Amino acid sequence: DHRPVRCKKLWRHSGGRGVMAAVQQADGTWLHLISLYAPSNGGNIAGSFERKQAASIASWLRARLREVNGKQVLVGGDLNAVLRRVDRRSKRLNQYDKSKDALPRILSESGYLDMSATRWGDREVYTQHCSNAGAQATSRIDQLHASRALRQRSPDLLTHSFVGVDRVSAVVSTHHPVVAWLACDSGSGGQSAAPPRP
Repeated sequence: DHRPVRCKKLWRHSGGRGVMAAVQQADGTWLHLISLYAPSNGGNIAGSFERKQAASIASWLRARLREVNGKQVLVGGDLNAVLRRVDRRSKRLNQYDKSKDALPRILSESGYLDMSATRWGDREVYTQHCSNAGAQATSRIDQLHASRALRQRSPDLLTHSFVGVDRVSAVVSTHHPVVAWLACDSGSGGQSAAPPRP
């Protein structure tokens, strides 16, 4: 099923840390997808390149969220920050977690819901590890967030979706892939199927 996809030049972050695309659904409405990669530690050193990048991607995200306000939007990526203490093994928020430019904070303040936190509650479901071998899990900085409009259109999104972490992936990385099956209403009028079992 081939559907139109849009990606304006403005929808690409100049530093390569974000991109937004819109995919037309079966009923003609558009689902906006935003992918993000925040600088590690939010550029804790004042005046550093990373600090400038953190401010830049935060500003870009705010502009995109204003542009798609009231629309169906799914945001995912390596946000390099968390909102909750339970999402860090240390149970302590770091300096960037508390920053006004932390991407999870911007999303939360804009009415977006963290799908993993919604599905898993306070369970320790970490995505980042100390090494490629994955010996020590450290945090859940890789996240997926849904807009209010998407949740309203697809009520089953919160009850019939699966969001998990692939702990046996062959990907060599300090991050384990976030795997999601989302019960989004395609406009076909049918009921959402049950998510596949992990």
